[in-house]
Amino acid sequence: RKPAPQPYLAVAEALGAPVDECLFIDDMPINVRGAEAVGMEGFHFDVADPEGSIEDLRARLGVVG
Repeated sequence: RKPAPQPYLAVAEALGAPVDECLFIDDMPINVRGAEAVGMEGFHFDVADPEGSIEDLRARLGVVG
């Protein structure tokens, strides 16, 4: 179970993606830190501010509009 390394690594392997090319999004900071610990980029989605989180995520990804 998250935040243990195995779930993150298993998903990356199933996707055929290197962990350093994965972006993990979660509403729990401990799970984001778990992803970052295996080399993934992490993003904390704040459910108390979904609009702000979406805006921050779009900016991080360079998505316009």
